[in-house]
Formats: sequence, C-alpha cells, structure tokens
Amino acid sequence: MDRHAADYARYHAGPDIDDSDTIINVLSIDAWADGEDGWTWNNWHKVGTCALTTCDLPAAEIIAFMIGEGYLQQTASERCEVEDDQYNMVIVDKETREPLFALEYGPTE
Repeated sequence: MDRHAADYARYHAGPDIDDSDTIINVLSIDAWADGEDGWTWNNWHKVGTCALTTCDLPAAEIIAFMIGEGYLQQTASERCEVEDDQYNMVIVDKETREPLFALEYGPTE
C-alpha cells in the first residue's frame, strides 16, 4: 500500500489500522421488505472503510465498533445483531431482520 493510500485508510478506518491491514468497505444498505422471504438489498453505498480484521471480532464488538465510528446509535447494542452472509458481515435489526450496514469482506477462497 503506498503512503497516500495508507494515510487515507488510517483516516477512514480508525487509529488502530496499520499499513499491513487489508482495507474493506463499510456499506449502508437500502433494503426492501420482501414479504415472508425477508429483505432484498435494493441499493448500497460505501460510507467508509475498516480493517478486514474487524470481521473477526465477536458480534458485540463489531456493533461496538460501528457505534464508536458513528454508523450506529448507542441503542444498537441492544437492537442489532450481526449475520455472516458469506460475503459480508451484515448488521441487522433484531426485531425486523432489516439489514442496515455491512462490512464487505468479499469472497473467501
């Protein structure tokens, strides 16, 4: 990673990132209720970045990270859960299962 990219990544991913970390996207999700089938992602937007290692954290720590970075409100610690869809760590509303944000780690091989 070149110096400019590393500085940019540190700015957008928080102070604990170093030059060797892989950077992934934080996505805001616009989803539609899909009847009994749950939710369909209608659209998503990159709202930031974080270190790939964030995905290795326990769900409560991922939610705490999202609160600390200002993506979620403090009440999210009781209202949200994290699901792994095999491409993203998706932060969902516990009650409705609506996807709110995702950490896009990509395909695993």
